Amino acid sequence: MSEKLFAVFAIGAFILFSAIGAAFLYQNQDIVRSLFGYQQQRATPSASSSPEARVTPVATSPAPSALPSPRQLISDYAALAQMPQALKQCVANNIGSKTLDAVIAGTEDPPQKLDQAFNACCVRQDILQSCVAFARKTGSFPEEALAFLEKISPYVAQGKTPGSCTSLEQCDSYCKAPANQQECLDFFYRVGVFPESVRSQIAAVVAQIKQALDQGPIALQTCIQKAVGTSTLEMILNGSKLPPQNISETFSSCAQNAQQQAEQALAALKQAIASSTPYFQQCVQSNVGGADQLDKIFAGTAAPPQNFADVWQGCVQADAQEQAKIFQAKLENLMATQPDTFTQCAVDQVGGQSAFEAIMATGTTTPELLAAFQACVAKLSP
Repeated sequence: MSEKLFAVFAIGAFILFSAIGAAFLYQNQDIVRSLFGYQQQRATPSASSSPEARVTPVATSPAPSALPSPRQLISDYAALAQMPQALKQCVANNIGSKTLDAVIAGTEDPPQKLDQAFNACCVRQDILQSCVAFARKTGSFPEEALAFLEKISPYVAQGKTPGSCTSLEQCDSYCKAPANQQECLDFFYRVGVFPESVRSQIAAVVAQIKQALDQGPIALQTCIQKAVGTSTLEMILNGSKLPPQNISETFSSCAQNAQQQAEQALAALKQAIASSTPYFQQCVQSNVGGADQLDKIFAGTAAPPQNFADVWQGCVQADAQEQAKIFQAKLENLMATQPDTFTQCAVDQVGGQSAFEAIMATGTTTPELLAAFQACVAKLSP
């Protein structure tokens, strides 16, 4: 009976300790990985300030300064005589042919809606190029107005402007409403009509956000994604959406939460190390630069190595193997020196002779039998 008992154990002992090691790893791997991100940031001198302190919102207005006001469009009304036919016909349809002819002839003052007519006509894709060529030839339109018209025209044709506006007046009116301002800002930013200086500031903020997310712990990333929205965050990072005005406050709140979680994780890992086997402690210490270096990592004064999570996992697995060897050696010694005592102990642990024989008849190492082995080895070994 004792030989069969040992043979059954040999099948399951390593499985047991591998499972114990895996459970320990999976219970702590998120802590290890989140701690790595947090500690790396804390211990890097150039990153002494918190992520939120490095994210500065860019002050923007609902209408970028590159956009001209409608009354700036026409500077030389006599030049209207050189308008291409398609443009002239569109303007005439808006203000009337007689009025347009009188303005060109200089016998009548231009009506207020003349500039509005140009706004409406020049964003039409079938007229846009004629309008741009005419304007550049005569100098009738400011260059920033032409740039705006060229960029917005395709979106007008597809009905993809804010509020489906089709002229500067309509866009201006729609974007003045507070509820529409973020939509308009995102649109003008996306199509590239912000001044270069503003775009550079925004690009710098986006770069800071990306750096903070890349270097911060997982908890920070998760919090930001939840607060801003995963798809919105992706759009911000790829340059198709402006960062929200409250991005600094969002980062500040999430960074505080992440720091609290990291400190809790730090305490949990220190406890895990303290309650682990000497072999595991030595394994981790030797892979991070010694016991003093590990103490510094836990104190937040040194950064863990880049492969800290892998070190932890490797030491858990190595420790499981080592403990299995130690356990097997103790079991072999008991089977050699106290076979009957050990067998009786196992019988008592599983609930009696009948239960023991039923387990042995299966030829497998059940959890109950493995637990009995552990208890008996602990009880009988010196």
